Amino acid sequence: MSDQLIPLPKSSSHIEYQQLGYMDSYDAIAEKDYAFLVYKETKLSSGKWVVKISSACTAGTVIDADQTAVKSNIQRAFAKGKKFVVWGFNFSSSDANDPRIVENRIYFNDDKCITDIEIHLVTRKGDGTANEKLVLKVAWPG
Repeated sequence: MSDQLIPLPKSSSHIEYQQLGYMDSYDAIAEKDYAFLVYKETKLSSGKWVVKISSACTAGTVIDADQTAVKSNIQRAFAKGKKFVVWGFNFSSSDANDPRIVENRIYFNDDKCITDIEIHLVTRKGDGTANEKLVLKVAWPG
């Protein structure tokens, strides 16, 4: 996977990294690559793990199914009949001429357990119109 713009961190005797997914798309107007790496990070001493999303040009995201904020956001969304929550950095322009979208979604089942993570990404062509929407779907590793 040497053509990835974001490399997977190297595992050590303390932490293990497992790649779960990767996507990228070039935005011609901003002249930058939007790249996302999804991986599981496990502390070997405790077995505790989280899922991380690293990005080449936006803030990263950590998803910890045991975190109170994650659980409460899922609970609120479930109560409203929704099947996912948007988590971490996200972008959707209020400018009608800017079609970009960056969105991390956490999907959950009727038991409010995480099932999948999706990253939704729309970048722009040189004329400012939208490239095809990309969706990276990753099964929750737990």
